[in-house]
Amino acid sequence: AGDSSSLISEVPSYNDHSKLLMVVDRAGSLIEVTDPESWGLRRYHVVSNIQRHLQAPSAFVARVALDVEIESEQEIALQDVASEQSIQGIQIRQISYSLDANQRTRAQLYLPKGTARGSCNALVCMRQNPSDTDHERAMELARRGYVCILPDWTGDVKTSPAYDDVWQVQRAIDVLQACEIVHGERLGYIGDAAFGQLGLYAAAIDQRLVAIYCDAEEATSLAILQTASNHSLAELIATSAPRALRINLPRHAQLAQLVQDQAQIAREVFELRNVPQRLTWNHSGQMEEIYVWLEESFRRPQPRFAR
Repeated sequence: AGDSSSLISEVPSYNDHSKLLMVVDRAGSLIEVTDPESWGLRRYHVVSNIQRHLQAPSAFVARVALDVEIESEQEIALQDVASEQSIQGIQIRQISYSLDANQRTRAQLYLPKGTARGSCNALVCMRQNPSDTDHERAMELARRGYVCILPDWTGDVKTSPAYDDVWQVQRAIDVLQACEIVHGERLGYIGDAAFGQLGLYAAAIDQRLVAIYCDAEEATSLAILQTASNHSLAELIATSAPRALRINLPRHAQLAQLVQDQAQIAREVFELRNVPQRLTWNHSGQMEEIYVWLEESFRRPQPRFAR
């Protein structure tokens, strides 16, 4: 279902996490990465180390049924909808669903009405500081034909993401894929601050995400730069290749430079996959630009797997 395995076997350690185009092969020799296949082995090593950092379970965790319950529904009629979209309105559902055998969580689901089966792009939308603008953004995305899920978060990702946080994103993706109007291979993620970083981790582990937007504008620190010793931000970014990844750089100049430097290192992996244009970073978080980027990202032929 697009997940990287939760079974963490013994993997080699790398002394220099900035040399992404080197890999320890199955014979134990350090060799150059020259093609997507050899990058796939290095990516496996990176993701395995990420799972260890996130304290992922050492054995496979079976998914339970979502058991989605609709708690309330609101119908919103739309005026002046763009003519290219045959949207008749928006339905907002308050839902609950199972995280695992012992926990349930809630979310808001925004559904454009009048769309064909399997026709909609879909997004997991996360914000560290929820506000009324979240509703406005989800409404605008739904007007443009997107299905959006806004999970009610359980946990704290302000310091460093844990595997349970990634699992919550994965279950939100499960909900989106269960919607009959959603195209199951056109799924994305939007997150700000700590949730932007969480999106990188979720995309590393779950390859169903094909467009990832990380808004780091308000970030004053990045936990990965402080807590991760077995992988780098460059490696984390590179695991998204060849999928589309856009980073809105931190306002803090020194932190922005650090992110740019790491993204520049990661770009060589996107170049190896012949998609350097799919990794972008800048100081613009204007939503109109993000809408255009999303449309372009979903319009391109979608990679089935990142390796």
